[in-house]
This record gives sequence, C-alpha cells and structure tokens, in this order.
Amino acid sequence: MTLLSVIQDHCRIHALNIPTSITGSTDTTVQQLYGIANEVLDDLVDQSKFQAITREATFTSIAAEDQGAISAIAGVEGYLWAYPQTFYDRTLRRPLYGPLTEQEWQAIKAIPNPGPFYKFRLRGDEILINPVPATPFSEVYFEYASSWAILAVDGTTYKPRFTADDDSFVLPEKILRKGVAYRWKQIKGLPYQADEEKYYSLLNNYIVRN
Repeated sequence: MTLLSVIQDHCRIHALNIPTSITGSTDTTVQQLYGIANEVLDDLVDQSKFQAITREATFTSIAAEDQGAISAIAGVEGYLWAYPQTFYDRTLRRPLYGPLTEQEWQAIKAIPNPGPFYKFRLRGDEILINPVPATPFSEVYFEYASSWAILAVDGTTYKPRFTADDDSFVLPEKILRKGVAYRWKQIKGLPYQADEEKYYSLLNNYIVRN
C-alpha cells in the first residue's frame, strides 16, 4: 500500500471526502493527514531494531585514533545509531571491542592498550580506535539503524519521509494506518484511546516477531 491508499482508507472509514492526491492537495484535512503520517513515521523508526531499516556500513581504518564521523561513514541512508556488537575487522578477522564507556576509554588512554585487538569508542559522532591502527589497514564493517523507512515507486530508492503519493512504507502499513487514526482523533478532540491501544499492540507484537 502507498501513502495515497493509507490516507484514502482513513478518509473512507471516517466518512471524509476521499482524496485523489495527497502531496499536491490543497485540502486542509488531507494536508493534516499527510503531516500526521510523517509524524507517525518519525516516531516509529525510533521504536526498535527493525530489520527492514537495518543497514551495513564499512570503512578502511587509517593511521589515526579518530577514524572520522560515524554518520558520514554510514553514508546518506539516515544513520540513527550503530548496533554495538556488530563491529568486525574483516581484514584481521576479529572483533573490535567496544564501544567503550567513558571510564574505560580514559583508562586505556592512561594505561595504553597493548593490543593486538583494537578497542573503540563512539564520542562526538566520531569513531575512536585504540591502539592507533597500523598496516595492514583493515576493512571494518558494522550494522546500524536507519531512519529511511520509505520506499519510492521505483522499488530501489529509500528516503526518510513521504514525499510522493505512490511512496510505500517498509514496515507493516496497518501500524501506520492505526497510528494515523489515533493521532488524527486526538488532534480533533475525539475518543482515541481504543485506536491508541490497538496501535501500540500492533507495534509491540511486530517488535517481538521482528
């Protein structure tokens, strides 16, 4: 289902005029529902480690403690946070230990880590590695959560928000539909608690199965 069909279903159920377009509509109710759909989307991507929005990133280590910004290394696909136990050095075929806490990092700075295993810390959006990598420089891989949960009609382009009527949601759309319903009713001052409970029930069940 698409953004258009989700909002059309909502309008049909709630006896509203059924739109033929969403993003280009000048109808205030349609625009409100469009905004609510993106608001629900923003909330949903922060809820759990959904496999549908999990991505893999890689970088080649350099001869410096600071390996660069993790958000830049992850690329443009909506980096939210890294999954800690996924950092592996595929060149040396061993894990990177971490991310270290602030206390652990300061400890190895005071009492140097003799290696051979690298340890890392995430601080200020940077990936810090100790000891400083030396040749052969390694290919490091890790997985991360992305906020890009919208798929364009071409079937290959992901993005962070609905921007076209034919955009689709990569998570179950019944969760999105119920989220839009309860938020809309809440804004309108209508009874919304039953829809809210159903929304969180659908979401929590999906998190468990996912």
